[in-house]
Amino acid sequence: MADLSAISATLSFSIEETSRDYPTLSYKFVDGKQQKLSLRATKMRTWTLHFLNQSPTQATALRSFWDTSKGEATLNTWTNPETSETSSFYFVGEWSSSWDSPVTCTVTLKIEETAV
Repeated sequence: MADLSAISATLSFSIEETSRDYPTLSYKFVDGKQQKLSLRATKMRTWTLHFLNQSPTQATALRSFWDTSKGEATLNTWTNPETSETSSFYFVGEWSSSWDSPVTCTVTLKIEETAV
């Protein structure tokens, strides 16, 4: 399990957090009654991380981490610096980067909390 915090600790970035409803299972019985079971005690969260003003070296380090850690089969951890809460996650979406100047770029990564 790789730790994104090890790379992001020294980088400047902003965080956008969203959440979605609890994953649930619904059972309908022969007598018409229905029962819903929550698969999680908390909502699933997604974070969009905007790494601002990154040098080519920093962007390359993020890209290398993303390349080796992407996919739902690869669990990673991340500690949110705003809450000090550690979560397991996987990357969602595609790699996104844009050059702010000839020497700096912004990298945007989207991560989703796992049910672990």
